[in-house]
Amino acid sequence: MAHADAPRELRLAHAVAAQWEASRPTVKPDELVLGRFGVFSTVFASEYGGVRFEAGLWQRLMDEPSTSGEQRALLEQIRAEWDGQDFGGLVTAEWARRGISGRVPGSGLGPWAGHASQEYRLFLELGAVGMWERIARGRAANPGREAWYDGLLRVVEGVRGFASAVRESALVTAQHPSTTPERRTELQGIAALLARCPEHPPETFREAVQTFWLLFYLNGADSCARIDQDLGPYLERDLAAGVIGEAGARELIASLWVRFDENRSWSAVVGGVDAQGRDACNALTRLALEATERLQLEAPNLALRVHPRLPEPVLRQACRTIAGGGGMPPLVNDGPIIRSLQARGVSLEDARDYALTGCAQVVVPGRSYGGYEDILVNGLKWLELALHDGVDPLSGEQAGPRTGPPEALATLDDLMAAWQTQMRAVLDTCVEMAGVSLRVLAERFPSGLRSLLAYDTVERGVDLRAGGCRYNEGQADVLGLTNLGDSLAVLRELVYERRQLALAEFVAILDADWQGQEALRERCLRDCPKFGNDDPAHDAFVASLYDTVLEELRSRRTAVGEGCYNFDVVGWTGHLDWGRQTGATPDGRRAGAPLADSCGASQGRDAHGPTAVLASAARLNHDRAHGVLALTLRFTPPRQVEGEFVEALMALARTYCGLGGQQLQVNVVDNRLLREAQQHPERYESLVVRVGGFSAYWTRLSPEMQEAIIARTEHVM
Repeated sequence: MAHADAPRELRLAHAVAAQWEASRPTVKPDELVLGRFGVFSTVFASEYGGVRFEAGLWQRLMDEPSTSGEQRALLEQIRAEWDGQDFGGLVTAEWARRGISGRVPGSGLGPWAGHASQEYRLFLELGAVGMWERIARGRAANPGREAWYDGLLRVVEGVRGFASAVRESALVTAQHPSTTPERRTELQGIAALLARCPEHPPETFREAVQTFWLLFYLNGADSCARIDQDLGPYLERDLAAGVIGEAGARELIASLWVRFDENRSWSAVVGGVDAQGRDACNALTRLALEATERLQLEAPNLALRVHPRLPEPVLRQACRTIAGGGGMPPLVNDGPIIRSLQARGVSLEDARDYALTGCAQVVVPGRSYGGYEDILVNGLKWLELALHDGVDPLSGEQAGPRTGPPEALATLDDLMAAWQTQMRAVLDTCVEMAGVSLRVLAERFPSGLRSLLAYDTVERGVDLRAGGCRYNEGQADVLGLTNLGDSLAVLRELVYERRQLALAEFVAILDADWQGQEALRERCLRDCPKFGNDDPAHDAFVASLYDTVLEELRSRRTAVGEGCYNFDVVGWTGHLDWGRQTGATPDGRRAGAPLADSCGASQGRDAHGPTAVLASAARLNHDRAHGVLALTLRFTPPRQVEGEFVEALMALARTYCGLGGQQLQVNVVDNRLLREAQQHPERYESLVVRVGGFSAYWTRLSPEMQEAIIARTEHVM
């Protein structure tokens, strides 16, 4: 409010920096990595979604008896300025203006900026001093962009201001009478560190970790990209020079991991190759895997990049961690992901530096921009709409174009054309909705911090959200394609080839949720082809559906830059949420049951063991999919973690990577333990399981999600 007359990008930068500087950071006992907000405001800038008006907090302050008349007047002024004018308000208003209700059958769209993985190495290498110089060079090269560059300078000041506030909190806590001498020494050491960093580039591992955390936290505590490449060189130098020992490094990493978990951070990546294609593992690769194994937290969502030259001890350590439960790390295959990036126009050198964001979306940190969940869509719903002439049976509304009643779909080609018409209509609406969100972000809520943590933006004078990155792209999470393929196979066999049922008759049975038709349902479940059982013909059919969806997405352009849309199948919580919104389907699924939770078999449909699932999943076009196509498997825990089970996991990982699969995520937990944890949650508060694209504490999952995980096939190795 203090800079209402300034250009918008500068006004926003002033507000964001002021928010950081006035956040009154708090310090918890024993933590070695400091930096968290102690207060929040009624209008809050978030890197996840522009600016948000917190109506609930606003009302609480208005209702607070101690709020003065002057404060109430300020609150009313703030509401008049921002209510309906924050990111969500502007997007929903634009949707309404375009006649879009915001509800698309089988999709989950909302006004948000999406996930991001930034290039923290830039600030670590330059410090605030180097950033000022970078901004000055950019300003000189791009006249007419003075307000934007002034905003970047203010953001850098805000980072320094937050560091100063954290330092002050550390010193105040150090002087508290209850603080022990040992803890006082720790806090004074951190305060001394913060007096030098982030103004100057860090020189030690401790300085690098603390500086990284400040930036990561201010950036929304989202996904920290290739953490071993960002921080590993500092650790290796300090270990070699005796500045820190392994015990001290473990303690510091553990504190960082706890901070990740406290803030529900998302993807972190270790391993992989460097820009020249050489193995990139370092000391932090090993210690990050060790911290994940030892602490058993739900965050960070640590992934290991696998390639043919990955050292065997690293893969063994990862598989031992997986065998201990917790579902981490997922194993991500460099070969097909790098090739898929190159197919989208990413240079080989940049593609080799890829990381994951959110659940597991592929990004090139600091070089690419997209929502990385711009579109969330249920592919099985397209068939349901096609079987009901575009009507959503759940609501009774005409939700898609009229493609003909079941009687009119006389051939399989008619049915295939109908579901594809429904797909195009849904994707058209979703792309338009996502475009509104991205344009509002670009025009009204530029991101100074994320622009500073990118390579080309400052140099070109273009904000990250306005297309300033090297690669701009859209991305869609598409679930339910396994169910779609299995359902179409049933209809092809029973309706169009054997003509044992008329399509209209089959649709009536589905609308009644198989009532009185259990024998038919079992036949559809057991006797018709199911993806995940190494059936080359059916696998090829399902793969063709993936290709059809990918081509449709790639034909659509994003609202920012010159990129197009791509897709992944990660499996997060949508398989459960959208399953509730989908009626019974020809694959034998009952109304409301979950969708397939990854690119593998639907729950319980894989009847021929894990290697058959690997073979089926590998027949999808992993070299072209945006990434990742995540395959989820579950195994009965071994009697002991070491030994044959770990070796078998390593062989399984090598097999799938050799077949060209993009990602393997494994749960090692049995139903007996999960049922016991349901009955006695107080005993299992630290139990972590793989949900789909991420891990989570079992006791915090909904009963429906717990049952969906239990329904997965439990393989024995």
